[in-house]
Amino acid sequence: MKKIMTVVLSVVMLMSCFGMIAQAKVGDVVGTALNTDIVVYINHYAIPSYAVNGQSVVVAEDLQNFGFDVFWNQYDRSLTITRNGSTEVTAMEVCKEDAPGTKFTDILATDIKVYAGNKRITSYAMNGYTMVPVEELTMFGDVHWVPNERALKMWVSDLHANHVMQEVSYWKVPMLTMDMQEIYVFPSEVLAYQAAGWYTYGDFVIAWANKLANEQGYAAAAEYLETKIYGEDFGTLYATDEHVELLLKYYRLLYRQVGVPIVVKDTYVDYDSSGNPQANLVLWNISNKNIEAFELEFTCMNAYGEITYDYNYYDAIISGYTDFADLTWGDTVTYTWTIDDCSRMRKVGNVYIEKVAFDDGTTWFR
Repeated sequence: MKKIMTVVLSVVMLMSCFGMIAQAKVGDVVGTALNTDIVVYINHYAIPSYAVNGQSVVVAEDLQNFGFDVFWNQYDRSLTITRNGSTEVTAMEVCKEDAPGTKFTDILATDIKVYAGNKRITSYAMNGYTMVPVEELTMFGDVHWVPNERALKMWVSDLHANHVMQEVSYWKVPMLTMDMQEIYVFPSEVLAYQAAGWYTYGDFVIAWANKLANEQGYAAAAEYLETKIYGEDFGTLYATDEHVELLLKYYRLLYRQVGVPIVVKDTYVDYDSSGNPQANLVLWNISNKNIEAFELEFTCMNAYGEITYDYNYYDAIISGYTDFADLTWGDTVTYTWTIDDCSRMRKVGNVYIEKVAFDDGTTWFR
């Protein structure tokens, strides 16, 4: 019995230690504030807001524009929000053009205490400011949710009111058709536009890739998808698992169609510091696997497109290989071989892929 109790106490002590280790220090990142399309209004004036833990939060200091005083006490590190009946509203510009659900900023651990009147309320430290949930400011006025407007409205009875709700610029979804028409619509309108033949940008990329595959082949479709997924004009915001899976599918189909896992996209000749010609082969991995090694052959050609060599025993056919190709699926890489005995070489011809070893242990042979 004593032995069992000892084990239990040890576990409790360990858990206590872990609890102390896990406790966040001031300035540590403890969460994320998100952009949201929900607009917070105070007497029909919009105030910038963000989403934290399912609540709409505003910058405490911004409340000074809406008839409140915000007092900072450096001695006890507290922030107190009170109503000031003599101040008027100073309208703020509110922009909701960032996609809802995307990151606005990090939430940091803080030792600052925030009071609304005499009541301590929840607070968050972000970007050097203190954020507070609007839902916890009900001591100053009525706060209610209007679902059809996606608005959280606060009404302070003795504060000046706007006669209409302040206009806010919203994030809109880009929509396209297959003839490249473009329009931006509210998220609530997306389904209606899709039913009429419009695509969201992500769906458009897939539709256009399929169109290219049908009209120009899998190579054109794969190159287009790569540009959209990994290029600067597309970005991680829209890249989805569906895009990557479609790209893998096109590479499998292209590999099956071509029959060789490596495609020669380009060849050219330049010279090393000693004046020896260098054969450069631009190789594209069209398989759906990463290539670890390969072997190939190519022919030295002169400026007239004729096979050329410097010595009788030399037949101008070069065997090239690399055991450390590091050629990821979909990648295009240039490999270089220096040719010492072919001074008249100006072109590379007759490239022939012989063997390929993949990093999963499988191989391909001509």
